[in-house]
Amino acid sequence: MKKRMFNDKFKLTDMVIQRRKTMTSDILHEIMAETELVGINENGDFEFRIGSNNKTVTIKPKFKVGEVVAVAQSFKTIYNSTSQIHADLKEYLLENYEGTTPWNNKMYVPADIMPYKIQIEKVKCEKLMDINNEDIIKEGIIKYMTTIIRNDQLESRIEFEIPGVVQRFESGLSAFQYLVEKIFGKGTWEKNPYRIAYEFTLIKNYK
Repeated sequence: MKKRMFNDKFKLTDMVIQRRKTMTSDILHEIMAETELVGINENGDFEFRIGSNNKTVTIKPKFKVGEVVAVAQSFKTIYNSTSQIHADLKEYLLENYEGTTPWNNKMYVPADIMPYKIQIEKVKCEKLMDINNEDIIKEGIIKYMTTIIRNDQLESRIEFEIPGVVQRFESGLSAFQYLVEKIFGKGTWEKNPYRIAYEFTLIKNYK
């Protein structure tokens, strides 16, 4: 079983567990700007045409539709979780892993022990800037209604936020752009690379 690591600085692991984030993306930095997506082959791999010639390159998605993937968490995080993860699992982790590398670093945890798993429902590839408003919310951007007083009148407006970020955003797109730049590096948005997006559902957790 594979595992997926979500960014904890922006509380994305928590968002997945809360079922508020249902999509994750890989940025294809290796695909050049002049490369064009031409289709999907019989294996579900994405095929790109390079420039104006007929040379193609194939990119294999990390995950396939129907695949079950573990949500990576450090063992310490699992043990200290306030959610009612099975007591036997917490005891097992404490007895066998306290003080080890995976206790604090989720990069080294075995996937099969993870209490939360997701199942891939859809896979698609598109340019980063082509993301729609629905997918922006699926990526973990929070949309809410706020009320302010303007000229002695109550005024409601929609704002967007990223978990762990104090700044508020006027549009979901600007919030997503901010998140992309922080996770994938400055300048990623302007380069407008292709992204492979995986839509998923949370399918299992111990209680």
